[in-house]
Amino acid sequence: MRSNLQNLYITLFVIIIFYIYPLHALEEVKTFSYEEKNFGPKEIPHVLRISSYDDGTVVARIVKTNVDKSTSIKHCNHEIFSLRFIYPNGTVIEKDIDLEGVEKFNYCAIYNTGFDDLLEYDLIRPNQILIRYFNTTNFNDVSTYEGWGMIIDFDGKLYDRTSMGFWGIRKEYNKLQTTLKKLVFNINKEKGFIVCYNGPDPESTNVTWQQYKIEFDGKFNKLTHGTIKLTTGISDETYTLIPTVDEGYSFVYKVITNDLSRGQLYATFISYNQKGSANFILYQSNLADIEPVPISCNIEYDGVGHTCSVSGREVTRITTSNITHNKIRFLSSGSIVSFNVTNLMPPNNTGL
Repeated sequence: MRSNLQNLYITLFVIIIFYIYPLHALEEVKTFSYEEKNFGPKEIPHVLRISSYDDGTVVARIVKTNVDKSTSIKHCNHEIFSLRFIYPNGTVIEKDIDLEGVEKFNYCAIYNTGFDDLLEYDLIRPNQILIRYFNTTNFNDVSTYEGWGMIIDFDGKLYDRTSMGFWGIRKEYNKLQTTLKKLVFNINKEKGFIVCYNGPDPESTNVTWQQYKIEFDGKFNKLTHGTIKLTTGISDETYTLIPTVDEGYSFVYKVITNDLSRGQLYATFISYNQKGSANFILYQSNLADIEPVPISCNIEYDGVGHTCSVSGREVTRITTSNITHNKIRFLSSGSIVSFNVTNLMPPNNTGL
């Protein structure tokens, strides 16, 4: 029986590792098994997230439920940050890190249906990790939660920490929602990343951005910052943030105006470590919104520039048979390279 096992076997039957570069992608498949220690049927380890380095090293975060602190409305994990480093040769290194200066409430989440908590991590370079967490003056009030970042090594040694500008927002039952929109790394990861969030007022419709670079000694270097002024708020489904091929960033969002629900797709281009930004309309048409349909944007690794995809339907013919998929390819200058429209036909179920 599983409950009688002293150890839980986490077997990864197939790991597909992508080495992604601007001009090509290589795929390698490896099979191996790994044994994760288990402390009982109520504390079974779970893989919460998997990331990878460009050299193929996979980093998995392992969590175990803290049954003593979890309740019917709150899930808590054990207060240790567990990472498993899986190297291309099959070697697995276990690291269980006590995060210095990180308050314990970060290991819990209100009304969490899975195993998530408030901690996030990003791989910076070999032996450097960015940990995102919250500080607060009152852990019972999520509106006092302030987003922070810290750089540590694989053994938990602290190099630097800084406030990252975003805050918590009070929602029903005190469930945490933050002003953070996106954190995205530069296409040249050594140049750092950008953070976008609503602010400085948490209720503002404007989006504030701040660029960071992590120096080789692990110190944060705050680069330029700015504000994207929006006339209306945007939901999670109506925006995205991507790196650009010229080592900048693009904040892409769609707006539905009141004049016959005219749909507009905008891109704000933010140059690397430069003040200001440039705003362009990528697409405008009489398309009504379909909720929830997120914007999907990416760098064109096999072509030129960037591509965004968004779905819609004509305002004058709002039926399921008139849904279109609109694909826009564009440059960092705002120039449109191509525009393609595909009609998405619903399945024919007359024979069922």
